[in-house]
Amino acid sequence: MNFLIRLKGNTKLQRLAEGCMLYSDTTDFTRHEVQWNELSYHVSSWERAHCVIVKSTRLAGEYLFCHEFLVTNLEELSPKMIFPMYQHRGVMENDIKEIKEDFFFDKMDHSSFVQKEGRMMLSWIAYNLFQFVK
Repeated sequence: MNFLIRLKGNTKLQRLAEGCMLYSDTTDFTRHEVQWNELSYHVSSWERAHCVIVKSTRLAGEYLFCHEFLVTNLEELSPKMIFPMYQHRGVMENDIKEIKEDFFFDKMDHSSFVQKEGRMMLSWIAYNLFQFVK
């Protein structure tokens, strides 16, 4: 089973990420910069080490990088592909939240399964029509 999970940064991860940063004498600190790295990371609660993808972003005019971490077993994908995949997951969660709150997709006020299914289908159709018009 594949997984893609955001990791909260800690001092060990921050230290590992900083060790991967590439600086040179010609680094232009007036420009926005993004660096991608892969680390092997093991926590005592894990059975084995896993691949951690690090996205390090330095804004224009800043000297230090801000790091984001994702742990995954999708090792065949490049780090540049994994972060957008994770971000699309967040968009999907927002869509689910929208259909539940705005179109009452999860409202179950009927007693039979068929009535509940019909209500959900109507909510789903209304949501899709709204997205089409939008």
